[in-house]
Amino acid sequence: MISRGRRPATILLLALATVALYGTRLSDAPMYLGQDEVFFGITAHSIASTGRDLGGRLLPLYFQWPAEISTNVFYQPMLIYSTALLLKAVPLSEAAIRAPTVVVGLADVVLMYVVALRIFKRESSAVLAAVLLLLTPAHFIHSRFAMDYLYPVPFVLGWLLGLLVFIEEGRPWTLFASTLALGVGFYSYIAAVVMMPMYFVITCGFLVFQKRPLRDYGVAAAGFALPLVPIVPWLLTHPDAVALTARRYELYGAAHAGPLLSARTTILRSLRESLHFFFITERVSLYWYFFNPAYLFLTGGLVVVSATRRFGVFLLPLAVLIPVGINYLINVRRTAVGALLLVGVVTAPVAACLVNEQYAIFRELELLPFAVLIAVVGVEAMLPARRALVRWTAIALLALVPVQFALFHRDYFGRYAVESAGWFGGNIRGGLEDVIARSRRGGHAAIYLPKIIPYMDWYWRFYLIKQREPALAGRTVLFDAGRVDPVAIPSGSLMIVQDSDPAAGPLLQSDRLEKLRLVAQPNGEPFLWVVQKR
Repeated sequence: MISRGRRPATILLLALATVALYGTRLSDAPMYLGQDEVFFGITAHSIASTGRDLGGRLLPLYFQWPAEISTNVFYQPMLIYSTALLLKAVPLSEAAIRAPTVVVGLADVVLMYVVALRIFKRESSAVLAAVLLLLTPAHFIHSRFAMDYLYPVPFVLGWLLGLLVFIEEGRPWTLFASTLALGVGFYSYIAAVVMMPMYFVITCGFLVFQKRPLRDYGVAAAGFALPLVPIVPWLLTHPDAVALTARRYELYGAAHAGPLLSARTTILRSLRESLHFFFITERVSLYWYFFNPAYLFLTGGLVVVSATRRFGVFLLPLAVLIPVGINYLINVRRTAVGALLLVGVVTAPVAACLVNEQYAIFRELELLPFAVLIAVVGVEAMLPARRALVRWTAIALLALVPVQFALFHRDYFGRYAVESAGWFGGNIRGGLEDVIARSRRGGHAAIYLPKIIPYMDWYWRFYLIKQREPALAGRTVLFDAGRVDPVAIPSGSLMIVQDSDPAAGPLLQSDRLEKLRLVAQPNGEPFLWVVQKR
């Protein structure tokens, strides 16, 4: 039974639980900012402050890396603009730039509850679906850093909700809202460029199956197309964007292409090469990797920033509940909604398979809501079973969910936080904030920062803004340890030297430089030296 009076209270409790789990200690786990997080942070701050990106472009549709670093990196706008909106109210910090992703995770949990309520017609099943998503390790991990991997998921859930309402009520505006969510979600993450049109095609296929009138196809197309209108003038002013992006992701040999091709030529060549036998067999093999049970339920993948490698994409009980739900939808209760959930699972890795990388969960997070809903189907199939063993197995599996999540949560903030620190850039923050603190005491002619650390200028800019010391940028010198002469460094200058830099030995041994502090990694490994010219 659906109790309308309890819905607001339930949604509030789910929202509070999400904030409590996802929104705490954002600056501590992950311990440090990855280079992309720093880029998003300083770009969002620039948009919030001036309305322009780092290259001086006014409110751009897509955000491009500075030309001196790379010309083929275009980021989707949603994360940066949502972060800029928050930075209008709060100062720049690690927690501030990660908070918008927490909001995305919160939206997923609430939308999952509403979607499940439509599907199962029971409050208990809707709450179960929301809680299972809330406690899914991959969802938790990707809700806690300033990356846009998770951003397509609420739009997929919005599409699914609109489609469910349309199935029940047949109102055209709900179909329009459903595909409108896909069109807006196109701007959420690069994988959405593939996934959102695919979900639109699935919608049209559903309309064919339902024998809907031609008018409904027009309504669906209008909803999807409306948010995409700004892309047309943007592509006209950025004709190389498609080819540059293809080259970045090494799509269909684009990385080895000669002169830069036009968007049309790149697409045609991509389509032609995608029909090659060896490409097809390679991608089919890659596709099956995304359904490897060890990946889904034990390790979570190979990329450390996306998985602890001790817990799966999903908690272990879902290794039973999902197959039971799939079997039930195929062999027992065949419905249009069930088919939609199965199609959602089967198509989730499509965008991920375009890039030749195994177990890249961050490229297929659309899998999560479909798989969780099917797991709830599995629970609903097991609990009413005649055999007591089946019923008690379902109860035991559900009881195991919070237990295993507690173990995951402890590992995430403990061992994983320490071991993943290097993958998030290492303790650059410790060195830079130490230098800023010393500079406040005055008497330092210049600040020397090592070029060997990638994107050091971005990190420096971030922490200068965070610590409200922008004037120090004018006294900063980026140096190569093998080319700097200690004699030429002005007296009193501060310098950061990377301990592992092979060329740093003479600097650290020079009697003209005084070692002030060793900045270590969380595991105690030496990382940076803060030194001063005598």
